Amino acid sequence: MNDVANHPPLIAVASYHLPQEKIVGWPAGGYAVPEKYVECLARAGAVSAILPIQDTDPLELLSRFDGLMLPGGGDVDPSRSGAGDHPAIYGVDADRDRFELGLLAAAIELGRPVLAVCRGMQLMNVAFGGTLHAHLPEVPDLLVHGDPGEGRSAFHPVEIEPSSRLQEVFGEARVDACLSWHHQGIDRVGVGLRTVGTSSDGLVEALEVASDDAWVVGVQWHPEGTAAEDPVQQRLFDSLVARSAR
Repeated sequence: MNDVANHPPLIAVASYHLPQEKIVGWPAGGYAVPEKYVECLARAGAVSAILPIQDTDPLELLSRFDGLMLPGGGDVDPSRSGAGDHPAIYGVDADRDRFELGLLAAAIELGRPVLAVCRGMQLMNVAFGGTLHAHLPEVPDLLVHGDPGEGRSAFHPVEIEPSSRLQEVFGEARVDACLSWHHQGIDRVGVGLRTVGTSSDGLVEALEVASDDAWVVGVQWHPEGTAAEDPVQQRLFDSLVARSAR
């Protein structure tokens, strides 16, 4: 754990909207975050604040926090991502897209560190004008990267770009056993972003804002899924919290 016990950073975690039918016994829907994200931040010494989707000014809202995490989830609205209509697209929530795009812009303006995971990284790419592949199983010559619609996950290594923030996080040029669980992926990288991780098939696995003043890192895989047993994956959350403590 990072030495932040006296003043634990407060990390804003964007949440999912859960419709009424997803919550047994509730008369209305709710908001939630998978517990592994919160556990990873707690191990790193942070306090998590789960943010429901709301109309609050994002700059005013995020100014109260030390860092931001954008977790995984359903697909970004294809009208934003350039993915086009596809039967495999699922979980689109235009309000969530709008809310998280506002949070990301506010974090960058305020200089708050950001860790974006899976959908979070895809949204980050869209925010900078990039596009997404609609359905990776239909893209030729790719590894299996998982498919949430079919309940499939996969593990594969990721090659890390030297002299990147991600290389500082991991301290090595390759990270093995990355848990992959996504059916979309980066097509065109957004302007102002730098590719800092790739799988052996050439698919973009990590992005960062190409500025020395910003610690904004996105990973396509799910480090929270294995971080409890894999200290290498936990380093991503440790680094977010350490940066937020500054």
